[in-house]
Amino acid sequence: MRDQRSQDKPADCLSGSHRAADFHAMDWFGNPVLRDLLTVLNADGACTRIVGGAVRNALLGRPVNDVDLATTLLPEQTKAAAAAAGFKTVDTGLSHGTITAIRQVDGAFQAVEVTTLRHDVETFGRHAKVAFTDDWSADAARRDFTMNAIYVDQQGELFDPVGGVCDLETRTVRFVGDPDDRIEEDFLRILRFFRFSAQYGNGILEPAGLAACVRKRAGLASLSAERIRKELFSLLVAPFACDVLRAMESYGLLSDILGTVVSVDVLCRLAMIEEHQGYDVDQVRRLGALVPLTSLDQRGLKKRLRLSNSQSEALAAAAKTAGILRPPAGIADVTAALYSHGRRPVLDGVLIDWSKSDVRENDDVWIDLCARISNQPVPEFPLGGRDLVDRGVPEGPQVGRALRRLEAYWLQRDCIPGKVELLQQL
Repeated sequence: MRDQRSQDKPADCLSGSHRAADFHAMDWFGNPVLRDLLTVLNADGACTRIVGGAVRNALLGRPVNDVDLATTLLPEQTKAAAAAAGFKTVDTGLSHGTITAIRQVDGAFQAVEVTTLRHDVETFGRHAKVAFTDDWSADAARRDFTMNAIYVDQQGELFDPVGGVCDLETRTVRFVGDPDDRIEEDFLRILRFFRFSAQYGNGILEPAGLAACVRKRAGLASLSAERIRKELFSLLVAPFACDVLRAMESYGLLSDILGTVVSVDVLCRLAMIEEHQGYDVDQVRRLGALVPLTSLDQRGLKKRLRLSNSQSEALAAAAKTAGILRPPAGIADVTAALYSHGRRPVLDGVLIDWSKSDVRENDDVWIDLCARISNQPVPEFPLGGRDLVDRGVPEGPQVGRALRRLEAYWLQRDCIPGKVELLQQL
C-alpha cells in the first residue's frame, strides 16, 4: 500500500495547546508497548495512527484508558508484523479488520486494538459489510462523530479529515456527514449522541443531530436491551446529564425508552445533593430517582434494560427503604433501619426521598440524617439458632419463632440488649 502521510493534512483548528510536543509529554503516549507497536506498524511505507477516544480524551485533558489504532495494513499484514515484534495477536473482529495485539509487561497484559482502514459497503446495525481501504478520509467518513475521527501519528501530529478538532474545542457533538445516514447505520447512535453531549458537549445539543435523532427515534425499538442500558447508564452519571435528559424528555424519548413516566427534576435534585454532600455518583440510585419505584415499574425496567440481578436488587432495595426514614428520625430509628435493610439501601432511599421533596441540597436536618446513616454502626443480632438449641429449644420451627420474638424484643430496645440478657428473656 502506498504511504498515506502525504494524502491528508494536519489539523489546523488548534488553539496552540495541543501541538506535537504535548502528546510526547503524556504518559500514555510514551508507553513502551504502544511505542513498539506503532514502530513496527509504520515500517515499510505503512501508516498507522492512534484514533478515537484516546485522542479525544487527550485533547480534553481527560484520562486515557484504552488506545485504538487505525492502519493501512491489511489484517493479516498487521498480525504478521505484530507477531514478528513479539506481540500475541487475537482475531477480535477479523471480518471488520480488527485484531488485538497483546504483550505481557511486569506480569500484566497490555492490549491494543488495531483496525484496518475501511469503508462501509452495506450497513445493518453493528454488523456492517465493509471493504478495506487505504483512504483516511473514507475511514473517517464512516465514524459516528467528528470528535471521534481525529488521528494522531507516532510523531504526535494530529490529522483531522472531518473537522473534529474544531468541534471538540467548541464542545460540539456533530455527526460525521449526514446525521440521518449515520443513524441509519446503527440506531444506537441516537443514544450515543445524547450521551456524548452530556459527557463532552457541555449539555448543548447540536441542532441538526438532535433533529435527526427525533426523526429516527422509532429505530430505538430495534436495539437490544443490553446496548440501551449501557448507554443510558453512562448518560445518567455524565456531567451534563440533567440538561440532556430534560431535552430528551421534552420529545418523549425517555418515556419511550423506559416505558414509564419519568421525573428528570427529581434526578437533577439528587445530582445536586450528591455533588453538594460529596456522595459517590451511582447509576442505579439515579435510575431510581428518575422513575417511580413501584413493583410494576421495577419489573418493567428489569426487562426493558435487562438489569443484572445485583442492579435489580439494588433498585428494589431503594424502593423498599423509601419513606421509612425522614427527618427528624432518631438514633433508634436509624439503627433499626440499618439492621433491617443495610447501609447502602437505606442511604439510597433517604437520598431519593430528599430529592422528591422541595428541601434544598444544603438543608441541615437532611444532612444530619444522611450523616448518621453513613456513620452509625450497623448492629448485629447477638444470637443464632445454635444458642437456642444449646439452651434446650427443640430444633425446627420453634427455633425460628423464638428467634423472631427475641429479635423483636431487641429492636424495641434500640438493639442494646446483649446475648446474656436475650438468653434470660428466652
